[in-house]
Amino acid sequence: MNKLFLVDAYSIIYRAYYALMRSPRINSKHFNTSAVFGFVNILNDVLSNDELTHIAVAFDPATPTFRHNDFPQYKANRDAAPEDIHLSVPIIKQIVAAMNIPIVEADGFEADDVIGTLAHQAAQKGFEVYMLTPDKDYGQLVTDKIKIYKPRYGEGGYDVLGVQEVLDKWGLSSTAQVIDLLGLMGDSSDNIPGCPGVGEKTAVKLLMEYGSIDNLINSAQDMKKSALKDKILNNIDNIRLSKYLATIRLDVPVIFDEAATARKKPDYPKLVEIYKEMEFNFLLKKLSAEGVDIGSLDFSSKASTVNSHGKVSGTTENISKPSLFDDFNDTKSTSIDASSGSIDDNALQGKKAIIDSDTAMVNAKNALQYSMTVGQQNENQPGRILDTINSVKHEYYKTATVAEYEALAAELNAATSFAFDTETTGVDVHNSSLVGISFAINPHQAYYIPLPQEINDAVEILSYFKKPLENRDIEKCGHNIKFDIMMLAKYGVQVAGPLFDSMIAHYLIQPELYHNMDFLAELLLGYKTIHIEELIGEKGKNQLNMRQVNIDRVVDYAAEDADITLQLCNSLKPQIEDLQLHTLCYDIEMPLIYVLAKMEMTGVIVDDFSLAQSSQILTQQMLAIENNIRKEAGFAINVSSPVQVGKLLFEVLAISDKPKKTKRGQYVTDEDTLESLRYKHPVVGEILEYRGLKKLLSTYIDALPKLIDEKSGRIHTSFNQTVTATGRLSSSNPNLQNIPIRNEDGKEIRRAFVASEGYKFLSADYSQVELRIMAHLSQDANMVEAFVKDYDIHAATAAKIFKVPIEEVTSDMRRKAKTANFGIIYGVSAFGLSERLGVSRT
Repeated sequence: MNKLFLVDAYSIIYRAYYALMRSPRINSKHFNTSAVFGFVNILNDVLSNDELTHIAVAFDPATPTFRHNDFPQYKANRDAAPEDIHLSVPIIKQIVAAMNIPIVEADGFEADDVIGTLAHQAAQKGFEVYMLTPDKDYGQLVTDKIKIYKPRYGEGGYDVLGVQEVLDKWGLSSTAQVIDLLGLMGDSSDNIPGCPGVGEKTAVKLLMEYGSIDNLINSAQDMKKSALKDKILNNIDNIRLSKYLATIRLDVPVIFDEAATARKKPDYPKLVEIYKEMEFNFLLKKLSAEGVDIGSLDFSSKASTVNSHGKVSGTTENISKPSLFDDFNDTKSTSIDASSGSIDDNALQGKKAIIDSDTAMVNAKNALQYSMTVGQQNENQPGRILDTINSVKHEYYKTATVAEYEALAAELNAATSFAFDTETTGVDVHNSSLVGISFAINPHQAYYIPLPQEINDAVEILSYFKKPLENRDIEKCGHNIKFDIMMLAKYGVQVAGPLFDSMIAHYLIQPELYHNMDFLAELLLGYKTIHIEELIGEKGKNQLNMRQVNIDRVVDYAAEDADITLQLCNSLKPQIEDLQLHTLCYDIEMPLIYVLAKMEMTGVIVDDFSLAQSSQILTQQMLAIENNIRKEAGFAINVSSPVQVGKLLFEVLAISDKPKKTKRGQYVTDEDTLESLRYKHPVVGEILEYRGLKKLLSTYIDALPKLIDEKSGRIHTSFNQTVTATGRLSSSNPNLQNIPIRNEDGKEIRRAFVASEGYKFLSADYSQVELRIMAHLSQDANMVEAFVKDYDIHAATAAKIFKVPIEEVTSDMRRKAKTANFGIIYGVSAFGLSERLGVSRT
């Protein structure tokens, strides 16, 4: 069956741009390539689907749509798109054109409407349609032949949402009801009002009872709940308007053309040219691996290149960004001309088409200043199709006899490096058991050893492999190898020797991307792995564990894991060297794995009796604060109710002339808002203190005892090396890094963590490392002097600000100076700093 993929361009562009916000990709021309690079990666990922036969990319027009004309407030609450996105869109369109993918736009209509129309037409022609978007509105379009292809957040991959998935998500009986649902609950992101006071749950209940908005409105007079009845009757116009705005049109003047949208071979020379100008070395290397002639990758040695690996080298050149007002007359592309209602395969050849509109696309020769020599396109090069276990020659073996154990162990002992991976009954080290272990010494060859459930029998089999695993001279390769090290330790195997973890290595190279094996295999090897869900099923009560899966399927899956891990390590090692990451990788990150594994296995003792006492103390404090607030309010306020807190602050006490409100008319009383009002009235501080205590209770004091492991009597957190973009460790399950320490209440929690008998806790940290770096880079005389003379840097800053001797600096002065110091480092605005310090901006 033909499969058409329709891409909602802007939803993917925004997702890509903001996904890389913490580590934006800036090339030597000072151009932020995050949106372009992210979009291309996602598009390549989609194109790797070998079932895709047709594709088109839809963009919103630059001009207002019918929704803006009919409701001027439509999306009026949104901030203007970042300039970097405006500059990126023309380049993205160029790349799409070079890929020979049709670009679709229609004046007066959003991409949603264009995609809805094309999807409807294609489905009528027998196509299976996939709409690539994270947008929930598309649920209304889903039928047996039209599905949503939704990118997953944080883990890579996609969820395919058919009729049942959409119905399950909302609790509806028909996908057509998604329109009515949005009409009732509104959509704050698009400024669609909906019916005030009706949220998702209420909207679903109403639709389950009445079926549609029309039926609801016609029956509203007979509703029993008077409050809800009044809301409906008083907002009929709003509800109808909201449904109208939320409805994706199926009558846009475009015509689905099967030939124009058919998958075609890219214009590789043009693609190489653009990638070189954008300095996408990583994408160029991928093209080269597919047989495309990419020529030289050398850039100017004078350029400050933040390449595809996100590492900076050299000095900067003042090279201008692409102009938005250059012409775009000589790039061959495919477009849909909404004025003629048809697809013209050469619409951009020699003339400006509708896809250009007022967005003013970038001129391939002038604005992007192409100057690289491009090799000739290989006419026989097909589009990128991922390899699988069925298309690549491999040798995967089940190893299950003593003779086989001994033979494999001898091979491992003779190797200088090998990859291994464990299969377990779960992902929690402390409550899972080993099912098997796989090894790979050479690419495309791997061995899987099944292990019995009885631990002593499993230990006996593993004893054959203790020597190579514990050999300090043999390098061990793995993917998230810390997990495997801890699992083997439970069975008496103490892994030793140099480590190379492909997950961590890729994190060092591209910290902003995903690092799971499935993603990296596709990205770096062009290979689609067997997914675990294919063996054990999706998450839920019916999910199997690995011991319940047929052994032949486990052999392929587990051996492939070891094989792919080895190949990933071989692929990443040269990149580590090329990017001069050798010391960071081999001297810090890889040895740290052993340290973190030992820390996690050891765990920390928590005195649950101490926590129980703290719980009683904090509960009493909360009651006392609540009583104080009630006295101030003059009524029995529920301090946990944002509505009642808003009424107290902005109506009874009237502490703000223009209090913020939500779209439903409720006062905004979140932490940031209250912090900005802290000095307006003492009760604000009490409310914040109450909320802080409540959070301490629910998040830590009452929660921590439940996390104590029954076997060890300790809490075993996980320390993660590949989560933060800055390189810092993170802690999870539970997060022990967020436990407050500055106030007495936080210290109560800290006191519950105790050292084993005969040991003490040692706290060690860099002393003001960020400020030392700032002093070094800025060579500010006052800062340098403070560090050289070993002054308290915050006290020294306070002395300068308040013009007092350093010995006369008060704790409040030091606090304000510290806020200012770190505010400068992390880019706080003048307004933000004034709010935090409780002072005016002047």
